[in-house]
Amino acid sequence: MAGAGRPGVPQPHLRRARLHARLNEGAGQPVTVVRAGAGWGKTTLAAAWATDRSDVAWLTLRPRHTDADALRAGVAAAVRALGTTPPGGAVLVLDDLHLLDGFPAQKDLIELIARPPAGLRLVLLSRTEPVLPPGARPVVVSVAELAFDPIESADLANLHLGVADDAEESEGWPIGLCQGARGATDDYLWREVIAPLPARTRRFMLRTSVTAETCPALAEPLTGHADAHAVLLELERVTGFLTSSELEHPWFRYHGQLRAALRRRLAIETPDEVGRLHALAARWYARELSVPEALHHAAEAADWVYLGKLVAELAVTRIVSTDRRQLALTVQRIPPEFLPTTPELSLCAALLMFATGDFESIPIWIERARAMLVGRRPADRLAIEAALDVIEIGAVVRVRGRMPALVALTTGVLGRLRTASTDEVPLLHQLRSVAVNNKGVGLLWTGDLDKAERYLWSALRSARTTGIELVELNAEGHLALLAYLRGDLATATGHAVSARALAERLGLAATVQAAAGYLTLALLEIEHDRAAGAQEMLRAILHQEASPPEAALAVVSSLVRVLLLRAGGDPVAAASLLEQVRQEAPPALDAPLIEEWMDRLEREIADVPPPADAPPEKFALAEPLSEREIEVLRYLPSVLTAQEIADDLSVSVNTAKAHMRAIYRKLGASRRREAVEIAQELGYL
Repeated sequence: MAGAGRPGVPQPHLRRARLHARLNEGAGQPVTVVRAGAGWGKTTLAAAWATDRSDVAWLTLRPRHTDADALRAGVAAAVRALGTTPPGGAVLVLDDLHLLDGFPAQKDLIELIARPPAGLRLVLLSRTEPVLPPGARPVVVSVAELAFDPIESADLANLHLGVADDAEESEGWPIGLCQGARGATDDYLWREVIAPLPARTRRFMLRTSVTAETCPALAEPLTGHADAHAVLLELERVTGFLTSSELEHPWFRYHGQLRAALRRRLAIETPDEVGRLHALAARWYARELSVPEALHHAAEAADWVYLGKLVAELAVTRIVSTDRRQLALTVQRIPPEFLPTTPELSLCAALLMFATGDFESIPIWIERARAMLVGRRPADRLAIEAALDVIEIGAVVRVRGRMPALVALTTGVLGRLRTASTDEVPLLHQLRSVAVNNKGVGLLWTGDLDKAERYLWSALRSARTTGIELVELNAEGHLALLAYLRGDLATATGHAVSARALAERLGLAATVQAAAGYLTLALLEIEHDRAAGAQEMLRAILHQEASPPEAALAVVSSLVRVLLLRAGGDPVAAASLLEQVRQEAPPALDAPLIEEWMDRLEREIADVPPPADAPPEKFALAEPLSEREIEVLRYLPSVLTAQEIADDLSVSVNTAKAHMRAIYRKLGASRRREAVEIAQELGYL
């Protein structure tokens, strides 16, 4: 009589030893709960487990058992069917327990759990969370445990002739793995999960399926249900196919195959509603500043004008972040005929050109956008004008190498942004970070190294705060170049190594923003007589995305090759290549420091001393003087004492003396007069 009433085990069957062990563990406790939605294999698992035991009684609940008397009779009959009670007691499996929800028999079940007959343990199989007596501490076998892991999924697919084509979407759901045809899975879900629900709830599920996850605040505008939170909680309880995050304000997620089935049903039943729902979702996410989701739903709604507005106001700086490819893919969805229709969509076209390396087309789209802004209220054009300015500065002026213009234009942009608020320009901090970085680059190549350092450090810090990784990478790389040009090889190494690590960690090694760091590493390899290492760094730069590359960095890359030839003992080839670099330099390139660098290289290769009237070169110091040290240095030709210098600078005498010692060390001087003479020779005085 053992196992009377127990269903048979469907064949072929994949035995799941790890879950049998969990049920054996539970069978030693008063109550075990196996709770999951339809098709998760609760019955099959328990039936297969019970075949190995002689102490398992089984009752599959039917609608008649909702009556308390019928339930008591059914339980008694199931236990009697075991015959003689085994020495350790009996285990009673109650299958389809969810049928008792809300019926009188549920109270009798709670009483049975609270006061079971001696030696009787219960295993409850239910689609819903069973109501248990206070203080009950059941062993719970969850959906996460019932889900087939990748190995089990593959074994199950093989067992069922390999019909599980989409194991990832099934999320380990056995029915989803074995049904094969998508239509069969959809039919099963509709019949077993969706159709039994009230029509109002079914409509709720269809409308909320347009988003990957939902929360009550999002579900309300999508469905019009003011009680969205209660509906979501009930769906989680009764279906077993909705899960929530353990947060104070939880998000709910449909099982992947259920959501897919709901979306297909929505598209068939109310196709005109799909776009409207996506548009509602886009606006909700935008208000919450969940930008990727807002962009996605605007594109799904084919609401191109709104998508352009989102890009201009909330997403434009993502083109210099690790989200750049996703932004480009979203912008690519805009039909080409829409791009010239609004300033914001023309901005999207410029971003697309930037992403694909078509820098020649960027100015055309920027001018189109600006022409369409004429007549728009100043408050309504501030955000997009700032975005257009920043794109033009970085993708046109800087790429062409017009460094004095880059400094002037970024100064103007930063001045305009200084008076703006984040209400007017939501991306204010990100746009400012990009502009500060570009100004630092401009100052570097115009030769103002002290100011360049301050701006690049500011850009580095703000980029880390605002999450625009390509700006962080670019600033770090240019700080490395700046330190190298000053002769501070230790600092240059630190920045260059950090830049390379960041590029490789984030998969940004192929971006033009990584070039400065790799170029510095190449230069440092040459300084240490490691030609092979320098060539390796140059090869890394050759695989970068930009076409054409930035004019300034392209010339620096060529100068690295010149230095390699000189280091290899071939000054004739080095001089020839340097002359070629001069002749082939981009015509728009205006970078005084690069010109100075080439002049110095030319003299060094020819072993010719600098002209008598040439200003002293400031590359000679192994470690540069800080701004404060330069201030102290200017007092040294005077007769002022250290105390008097300290008083004049409003610092302590110990601080003044520390700066003086640092000056002597960096200049290689042993006393004050000698330091003054060396400083005069180097042009500091």
